[in-house]
Amino acid sequence: MRRILVFPAFLPFFLPYYFAEGYYLNPIHNSGIMQVKWSEVKDCLKTVFGKTVPFATVIAFQYIPKRLFNIWFLPSFIGFLIEFLWIITPIFVITTRCSWWFHRNTGKTTAGALFNVLILSWVAAVVFPF
Repeated sequence: MRRILVFPAFLPFFLPYYFAEGYYLNPIHNSGIMQVKWSEVKDCLKTVFGKTVPFATVIAFQYIPKRLFNIWFLPSFIGFLIEFLWIITPIFVITTRCSWWFHRNTGKTTAGALFNVLILSWVAAVVFPF
């Protein structure tokens, strides 16, 4: 029941982030629906890569020493929180891609932002320990 009640609480928290991200990632075009261009695909892939590399780096710093030397880089509560990056990183890939897709097909940022807010609020309500 707590997870159902916390879902709407996350909505206003994520809404400004995804609207800002949509306006930042998607330049304003005069035309409505646009044709897919390779430069747009390349920009989307660079954005996805740029958003996920910091998380992948932290995961690598945590797990490479463990695999090689059997030593946790961050053995405390912070190390426990890094476990959530395994979930957050693919979600950022999905939400960035959805923002790009909605903007490409509708010419607006709103649909992608609202879709991403619903996805991330649902994931946060399900995954975060309450």
